[in-house]
Amino acid sequence: MTQEGFIQETFQGKKRKFVALEPRELKELLRKRENLLNQIMPQLLAMGNASTVKPKIWTQQGKEGMLAVYEDSLNYPDSEVVGWASGEVIKLFSQQECDDYIQKRIKKKIMQTLIMPSDKASSNFAENNKYQLRKTKIVDFEEYPFKIEINMYANRVAIFSVKDKMAVILESEPIASAMRMIFRMCWKGLPE
Repeated sequence: MTQEGFIQETFQGKKRKFVALEPRELKELLRKRENLLNQIMPQLLAMGNASTVKPKIWTQQGKEGMLAVYEDSLNYPDSEVVGWASGEVIKLFSQQECDDYIQKRIKKKIMQTLIMPSDKASSNFAENNKYQLRKTKIVDFEEYPFKIEINMYANRVAIFSVKDKMAVILESEPIASAMRMIFRMCWKGLPE
């Protein structure tokens, strides 16, 4: 209590005495501490808020988990999914699973804009763009052999890896927005 200032230590000869503060002095001490707390409160609150804006990250394992991440993009009707797609990821799912996802996406009016490497999957996708609410640009497979898929939608970035049989959703508006800008720069630089 001495360190807090509530009690003063005094010496009378060799004896040590402790004397409590007078109530008025105690009240003044508490008032000063309250003023100090009021001065630093904005910084304390800012530190607390900084921790609440950390990106949220979910991981999903296996084919079912990856499918669940695709399904998450369907929670945002009348929106758009943009990204770099990979035939490797598409091959993991059955034709029925792919068709089901596409039909749900179309029903919810979710546009899809993709950059894909030139392979069989990308040519099939490009052929059906008009009917499947999709735009696709193709890049050279030899130069850009995508092994993962990255999709941006709402305030999320979804990353799929067939090799690791997993998908990750990162929820952060600044990160999703920056990734969309990078995608748009790539898209604009590619021929129609």
